[in-house]
Amino acid sequence: MKKQNVNLEDAAILRQKAEDQLVKQQTNRALSYTETDMLKLIHELEVHQIELEMQNEELTIAEEKYIEL
Repeated sequence: MKKQNVNLEDAAILRQKAEDQLVKQQTNRALSYTETDMLKLIHELEVHQIELEMQNEELTIAEEKYIEL
């Protein structure tokens, strides 16, 4: 359980660093996206979200099979 807490803390730190970097990138460039650009980005994010959900499901199944061994 302790290792899981460490992993969650590491994930939180990594996320914060990524968000900080994103803010820096956004301030370094002018954001002038059209509505079409935004819709394309939303679509890409939704596709990636579904891919991650599918990967998570595969990992969960693999973990369950491993535990059964």
